[in-house]
Amino acid sequence: MKTLLFIISCCVVVVLNSCSSNPTSPSTDTTTLYMPLTAGSMWTYTGSIGNTIDVMAGDSVLLGHTYRIMIGTANGTSQPSVLRAVGTGINITMPDTNGVLRDVVYIKDGIKTGDSWSNYSTNSGIPSFYDYTCLGTGLTRTVQGKSYTNVMALTQTIGYNFGGQRIVAGTATTYFAMGVGMIATDLSNGQSMELVSYSIK
Repeated sequence: MKTLLFIISCCVVVVLNSCSSNPTSPSTDTTTLYMPLTAGSMWTYTGSIGNTIDVMAGDSVLLGHTYRIMIGTANGTSQPSVLRAVGTGINITMPDTNGVLRDVVYIKDGIKTGDSWSNYSTNSGIPSFYDYTCLGTGLTRTVQGKSYTNVMALTQTIGYNFGGQRIVAGTATTYFAMGVGMIATDLSNGQSMELVSYSIK
């Protein structure tokens, strides 16, 4: 569940550079991104997960791509993450089951209702899986009294592989508003968080 919270609070998440031959020029177009992570942007959340503030802190070149460094703070603990935009989607870095760092999909470019994909890694030495399914796009959702349009709902399931058996550790449904970012998350353990305020630079 710690990894699930890390992905929810630090991804997002939810950016910056499509697959371009110039890895030092991150995109600044925010209107068509589900996570418009331009430098200096900030999101503040409230909920049982804890107040979370995400700040774009600069760039990092990895695997031939430029990623935006994002600092997520949840329950007093801060962790960095790196994300990049691929069209309207988001890629993140994640070590595969052999420990090799890979560029993987977090939000699919041109995502549609019913799209699904998986990533595989090793968590604390145990093979793990991360399954994603798009529950809907073009939605409207009200969060903290504010109505958001062009919302996409993404369910994330994290679990472990023991002897060929898949054991689910937890699930989350996260809502992203295009041009705004992550607006709400509901975890299978009853925890949640909602967007209170944001500033897109």
